[in-house]
Amino acid sequence: MRELIKALLGVRPQVLEPLINAGALLFAGIGKGRELVQLEQIPPERALRFAALCYLSDAQPEAVLRRLKSDKQLQNQSKELVKELRSPEILSKAEMKARFSHFPLPFWSKIIAVRGILLDENTADYKGWFTEVTQRKEPYCLRMLDISGFEIKSVGFEGVQIGEELLRLYRAVIKNPEDNRKELLIERAKEHFEKKR
Repeated sequence: MRELIKALLGVRPQVLEPLINAGALLFAGIGKGRELVQLEQIPPERALRFAALCYLSDAQPEAVLRRLKSDKQLQNQSKELVKELRSPEILSKAEMKARFSHFPLPFWSKIIAVRGILLDENTADYKGWFTEVTQRKEPYCLRMLDISGFEIKSVGFEGVQIGEELLRLYRAVIKNPEDNRKELLIERAKEHFEKKR
């Protein structure tokens, strides 16, 4: 495992290609895939490079890393990164923000770069949206809502309805971050509660 990671993080990670093509990593679930020359453009971080290797060789990172007896953190990060790489193109800032929950926000600049390299996507919009979100401190996860379950409960919602209402408000705020104001969110929750009665 150490030698594989060392090669992956090196200056020329594509040196692994002859080994993979010869079947030397089949025991771990890594078989012949696409050319690995793109790996050297990926930032040299374990999870990024390993996820890229798995993506390019159509391998399942969690299973591969389990066979290689890797740590859980690398397994989980790589699994989520490959899932992100296999996800469709990002079409809007709101959609991008909804995907932020899987990784720390600063890591997303690297994910954007990897999508550009491996998927040949034009990432100019992604970079612009990412900059807007970070500079304006726009909400991108449920805990960033300017309202809590206690306030939703005080409106009249109960049990599962509280979470459903928070999620409904979150989806609205993701699209319109300027609406993330407690008074406005409480008013919208009240209106929605009255409609449901």
